[in-house]
Amino acid sequence: MVTGALSSTRFRVEALESQVSNDSSTAVGLANYLVKEHGVSFRQAHTIVGELARMSADSGEPLQSVASSKLQAVSFRLAGKRIAIDRNRANEILDARRFLESIRTEGGSNPAHIAKELKIRKVMLRSTRAAVARRRSSLKASERKLFRTSSGIAREVKTRSER
Repeated sequence: MVTGALSSTRFRVEALESQVSNDSSTAVGLANYLVKEHGVSFRQAHTIVGELARMSADSGEPLQSVASSKLQAVSFRLAGKRIAIDRNRANEILDARRFLESIRTEGGSNPAHIAKELKIRKVMLRSTRAAVARRRSSLKASERKLFRTSSGIAREVKTRSER
């Protein structure tokens, strides 16, 4: 049932990308950027980005826009560093596709890792299906043997009872 549902499922990539383009799901990418490129501590970076995300949610303005206009003031207030970022760089850092591709953790949500895992899982699925087919065949053979044996016993019991 699930196989049928999944085989007919079609994803509208553009619609999915549009949905995540104005949310804060890639905000950790901005925090990572602050740590890596500006030497901000992990804790401070996440505090700064959390504040920017809150401002974005409160104003309804995209995080990219808030980051490019408010990062300098927020980073100075929370970390004592004036860090500026322009809108294009904010767009690059917070782009969902780029963010996913930047994930290097094995088993993470990087599309390359997912494709690799899918290949492995497909091989495992074929192997499992083959094993299930062998077991079904074995069970059917056992069922036929059991039926023959029980039929033979039933005939023997019937013959004895008729005597």
